[in-house]
Amino acid sequence: MLRWVPANTETWKLGNKYGYEIERFTADEYLDLKGQDPTGKGTILNSNPILPLAKNDSTWNKLIREDKINAFVYQSIYENTNSTSSDPAKRKLEEQTKFGLILKACDVSLNTAKAHGLFFVDKNIVRGQIYFYRIRIANLPAEIKCNPGIATADEKISVLKSPNKLCGDFRNRKVALTFDVATTREEFAGYIIERSEDSIHFERINSTLLTFTHSQYEQNKTEVVFQDTFPLNHKTYWYRVRGYSYFGFAGPPSSTVKGKGRDEWNYYPEIDTLFSIDNKQVKLKWHIPPMKDSSYLKGFVVLCATKSDGHYENKNSLGKNIFEFNDDKPLFVNYYIICALSTEGDSAFSFPYLFQLKDNEPPPIPENLAGTVDTNGIVRLSWNRVSAVDLKGYRVFRSNSLKEEFYEVSDSILPENIFIDTIAIKTLTRDVFYCVRSVDKMYNNSKNAPPCKLKRPDKIPPVPIVVKTIFHSDTTIDFSWINSSSDDIRCMELIRKSSLGETQKLGNWNGKDTVQHFTDFSATIGLDYSYFIILTDSSENSSTTNFPTIHFQPRINPALKNLSAVPDFEKRIITLSWDAPQQKVDRYIIYKSKVEEPLREWKTIDGNKVSIIDKELYPGNTYVYKVKAIMKSGAETKLVMVQLVF
Repeated sequence: MLRWVPANTETWKLGNKYGYEIERFTADEYLDLKGQDPTGKGTILNSNPILPLAKNDSTWNKLIREDKINAFVYQSIYENTNSTSSDPAKRKLEEQTKFGLILKACDVSLNTAKAHGLFFVDKNIVRGQIYFYRIRIANLPAEIKCNPGIATADEKISVLKSPNKLCGDFRNRKVALTFDVATTREEFAGYIIERSEDSIHFERINSTLLTFTHSQYEQNKTEVVFQDTFPLNHKTYWYRVRGYSYFGFAGPPSSTVKGKGRDEWNYYPEIDTLFSIDNKQVKLKWHIPPMKDSSYLKGFVVLCATKSDGHYENKNSLGKNIFEFNDDKPLFVNYYIICALSTEGDSAFSFPYLFQLKDNEPPPIPENLAGTVDTNGIVRLSWNRVSAVDLKGYRVFRSNSLKEEFYEVSDSILPENIFIDTIAIKTLTRDVFYCVRSVDKMYNNSKNAPPCKLKRPDKIPPVPIVVKTIFHSDTTIDFSWINSSSDDIRCMELIRKSSLGETQKLGNWNGKDTVQHFTDFSATIGLDYSYFIILTDSSENSSTTNFPTIHFQPRINPALKNLSAVPDFEKRIITLSWDAPQQKVDRYIIYKSKVEEPLREWKTIDGNKVSIIDKELYPGNTYVYKVKAIMKSGAETKLVMVQLVF
């Protein structure tokens, strides 16, 4: 027997139009082809293409009466049921769904598969021979490509497996049957459920095959569940399961499972009394409705939780004749439920009943309060969780000083041990203080935790220094100032900038240094100087104070450099020379005398010259020369002297 299915909707339409051709090969014939095209080289088993039954065939009416799904198969083959949707994706989905339903209908009914032309029986076989079957679309036009299907078969009888792991959960006139299909789902189109009242004679109870399905969320599903109802409780019923193959055969039955239905267990306990004498223990009493047969009552379980819909814990299990319980370790908030158990394993629960102890004790004080402040003024606080079963949360307080009263900054009771706050950062108040307290469900407040001191991010620059004086002498530039009043100065830097563009750091002091005066000995005559002091605080904020620009032009300049007197005894002359200063010179004045005689002005020469010759000499004398320069600015250099024996 051969069964096949088209691979897609296009192949299905071709099969309905042209039919199928089956070509058979023996194993030797097929293997001898060695990769050649086998078309036409085997035995054609059907002289006419295998097509669905004719549209007017009466078999369709019989199949439709048996199962309405066959009407859908008939319409899909012979009537135009194409989708009218304009959405290509939706139209394709509808076609795929229709195609899948048609194939499923053929799977669960061999007669439907025959009527659809998807079944064939080869009766002319030789015992002991292995056959290859090649199924393809008959008379397919050359321009249409469609791959054939290949199957092998031998004379071995197919052995079907029986479903396993069948179990049943029996309730009030109903049962839920569960069995595993991991090893049988590939060979069965569905499953038949059978029931017996004597364990011998079984009858099928599902008119439609039970099939295995799973959703995208059940990829690992391997079990099938079937619900059945039966007429009587307290009567034994037997169940078993058979698989139904794609070739119309029922497989061997599974092992049987038996059970009895039982009446609904509806004896719900009612709590009568809940009280506490010492606020340390809770006493419960309850009752159940009158029972026709108390032998079905097994006992009671006392359950407790902190919320009505919370997780209930087992406080105690009690016998069937005990209707009270003393809870010697109650919580602050207690929701009690009494569960009545039957001998059949059923349970019935009372409504939750609340009992709350009086609470006058505050919760523990939070510990290890700590926090950080970022540059935007965002404060993040955290502390250790308080261990208290009745804890409601925490309150956070803030103050700018320990001498001030703390005020609450949390707008509600915080459920977690963290808090985020925002503070002003453009303020002269350098620190901020926080404390936290815990609160229980009765709104008892603990004492404040030790305050946590946090430093605000400092974005305010230090107070600049105040300029007092700036002046220059003949050799130096002196200036003074009044130090900053800020108390977080880290360092103070003195910077000098000349009119030539040169910048130089003249001084660097720490914040505790009280220096308020500085003398610049390295100024160059004729240049303009700008001085400024940069203050930097501990948060790297800085402020700068500029001194007025000063032109360094002293009245007395340094003496001329490299003054020399060179004698020439043959010509009876002395040549005086010196280096020209950097400033523009108006004139030079030369003084001359003999040793132990008063000095007198001898010559005045133009400022462009740097030498002069003395011809007024007498041998045997020691001559003294002194030279100074008169600048264009009116300043003059110090006298420089040279002495020579002639």
